[in-house]
Amino acid sequence: MINQVLLNKWVSTYRSVYESERKPGVDMTIQSAAAFQQAWNEWGSVPADISLLYACIDAIKSAGDVFCGIYNHTHVFGGKRGKHNYGMLGLMAADLPGEQPGTGALCVYDMFNALYAEGEIHNRYNNFAAIAEDRVDKFRTLGRLQPTSGHLQSIHPASVYCWLKDPARYYYFFTNDYVKLCAAAIGASEVGGRKAFFLENAYAFMAELSEAFLKEWGESVNKIELSALVSDFVTFVAVSERQVKNSPQHSQCWLLVAKPSHWSFASLAEGEEVSYSLYNEDGNKRQIFKNFTDARVGDKVACYESSPVSSLVALAEVSEEQNGECIRFRKIKNIAEPVPLQTLKNHPLVGERFSHMQGSLFDMTHEQYDTIVRMADQTVRWHAKRNRIKFGAPGTGKSHQLNRDALTYFDEAHMERVTFHPEYTSFDFVGSYMPTVQNRGTSDERISYGYVPGPFARVLKQALKNPDTPYLLLIEEINRANAASVFADIFQLLDRAENGASTYFITPSPHLADYLGMAEHAPLRLPHNLYIWATMNSADQGVFPMDTAFKRRWNFEYCGIDDAQNELRSIGNYAHDWDRLRCHVNKLLQHAGVNEDKQMGPFFLSASELKDEESFIEAIKSKVIMYLFEDAARHKRGAVFKNARARYSELCGFMGADIDELIDELFLDPTES
Repeated sequence: MINQVLLNKWVSTYRSVYESERKPGVDMTIQSAAAFQQAWNEWGSVPADISLLYACIDAIKSAGDVFCGIYNHTHVFGGKRGKHNYGMLGLMAADLPGEQPGTGALCVYDMFNALYAEGEIHNRYNNFAAIAEDRVDKFRTLGRLQPTSGHLQSIHPASVYCWLKDPARYYYFFTNDYVKLCAAAIGASEVGGRKAFFLENAYAFMAELSEAFLKEWGESVNKIELSALVSDFVTFVAVSERQVKNSPQHSQCWLLVAKPSHWSFASLAEGEEVSYSLYNEDGNKRQIFKNFTDARVGDKVACYESSPVSSLVALAEVSEEQNGECIRFRKIKNIAEPVPLQTLKNHPLVGERFSHMQGSLFDMTHEQYDTIVRMADQTVRWHAKRNRIKFGAPGTGKSHQLNRDALTYFDEAHMERVTFHPEYTSFDFVGSYMPTVQNRGTSDERISYGYVPGPFARVLKQALKNPDTPYLLLIEEINRANAASVFADIFQLLDRAENGASTYFITPSPHLADYLGMAEHAPLRLPHNLYIWATMNSADQGVFPMDTAFKRRWNFEYCGIDDAQNELRSIGNYAHDWDRLRCHVNKLLQHAGVNEDKQMGPFFLSASELKDEESFIEAIKSKVIMYLFEDAARHKRGAVFKNARARYSELCGFMGADIDELIDELFLDPTES
């Protein structure tokens, strides 16, 4: 049953933008239905006449932005108003070698007639799809189509065709996801099923929605208008819900600046509220006034006091939204040791935000705010774990999380970063004698031999010289080299005592001791202020196994396959679609007995690959399908892909941006595998 309260809220929101934003599209669909019906009747008089099919397609294309642009099936109808550009419908209507003239047009006409016949919609749809698939197969045999090309049998165009023929009876929808999102938003039962049965269930849901919608909208609309309104309403709600789902959190983050001469955050008690005027002393609106109107109750606020304090002094939240005169904040935490401006400016993640503060209230990202919280917490000045390895499946955010912590706990000037690889040795890591060029570019230029320190020796030397400053050696892909061999005798130093220094010592080589400024044969221990953090991915091909003695000297932190799922939602327009695809594939891999470290984490695709349709499709082809085909599912293709014998190029042939169709065409259903 539909939740009436939720429906009322959505209908109210929809009506508020209907006249200005939605009505033109609704009117266009109604007009296109009338045009299609006229063209359909004319085509019925001479079904073999392909020009009359073209007239039907033109009627559909006259509503180009509605029927062709929204759900990414432009190739079905031939795109937006291109003369003689009739997409796959036009291609299927072409006569094949040896066929009587008009055979193709008659076939397409039969396909539509099967859909428009009497009887249960799922039976009609299956007949429609069977005729379409049979025709498409003939073109594939001749090499005119890739094996996975063709969307004529899709349920989404089918819903459009039914609407055009009988708009008073049917509804159109653009993706399964739209129907599911709308149903969830208004508290209806979940709409499920595959292909034809989903079409049947979607119609049942929309018929129920139509009855409830009419009570709120009014009795003035006719059946055709009501059907168009309900279809558009489903799209409106789904798009709105998708935008929310693509946002990592509903709350916002802000940086609030105050002059200590007027009032001080530091002087407030934790839990105390204070008003902040929307206008300055001269009665003028504060700069970036929109931020004050956008702030909502519960938003997180970092509180900064300007000169002479020039420091971050507290954390707060919005307790009351602006009322036209002021906005109220509640202090939630005092920063015992305020973070000075220069420290904030120098930080690579938040520095830009604190470099330009002309105004009072500034927006911040959640990552910037979380970084400030860690910087303000004095307990994080020295991290508890000296030897630390983040591990997990590809794309789980191992490097991102470790780098975020590194930039919080360490100054960038106090970090060394290195990536291990199969050819990496102890000489690269620690240092060795190598030929070097002396007096380069002068008449006295010559080759000599000298000690060249590696990243370990460099950061160790700095840590020994500055015992009150934390230093970090960050190792990416630690198991892509033979780690025990790379560390060599330093391996013994990884055992740490309670104070963070090495439990045992080694005697360094004379050249390393000389570089570190140590006496010959003096014992060497890792100091308490030297941290060694690393990432590893055991799923990578060609990695080196770690022996137990080496592994027990590290704190291993597992990054679960879905731990960073919420963070994913903010990184691109196609993040939600990607998340659904990877979860579907991961279930198939799991059922096939593929270990979790071979499955795909949220960040297997990057933000740039999720920003638009073209980048998303290309990433699926070049990264996801390739990874599954060549690696994760190489020996389990029959448990993942519908066509286990398909070549890689054939799998890439079907690459529409509609995630439901992509999943349905390429992959098995986990519930049936």
